[in-house]
Amino acid sequence: MSAASPSPTRVALTVDMEPDCPPYLWTWRGVTEGAPRLLDLFARQGIETTWFTTGDTARLYPGAVKAVVDAGHKAAAVDSGMPVPFRREGLIYTKPSDEHGVLTGDPVAVPHRGDRLLLIPGHCDPTVNLHDWYVCVRGLHGPDAHVEALWPVAARGALT
Repeated sequence: MSAASPSPTRVALTVDMEPDCPPYLWTWRGVTEGAPRLLDLFARQGIETTWFTTGDTARLYPGAVKAVVDAGHKAAAVDSGMPVPFRREGLIYTKPSDEHGVLTGDPVAVPHRGDRLLLIPGHCDPTVNLHDWYVCVRGLHGPDAHVEALWPVAARGALT
């Protein structure tokens, strides 16, 4: 048995940026006071994270969302639900993290290595500026679904 060095442990860290503990509290101290402290801590330690936020948070505190993205972290909106795997009945997308998610459910529906998988986002406008293109699909839920257009995102990289 060889004494190979163990691979380093990798941890995916996510932060939810939303109201403080609804329905009991509807304050925003986690966004206004906690988020800046976490960003400073993560920057000092060189930790990359993914921040999940709601449309309300982005609307009410756009500066907080801008600070997250400006710091090099990713922002994703899940207030309208997780992405849904297209034409994969019984397959569920869960546990989103930095660049990955977990597919659970029917083993028959799980894609094989090299297969393409289309995920339909629940909500995209809070993070559209992080992408290069809108992919416009006509007939999404019918048998003739097809890409009809690609729209460039002029705001790519812009936050104001």
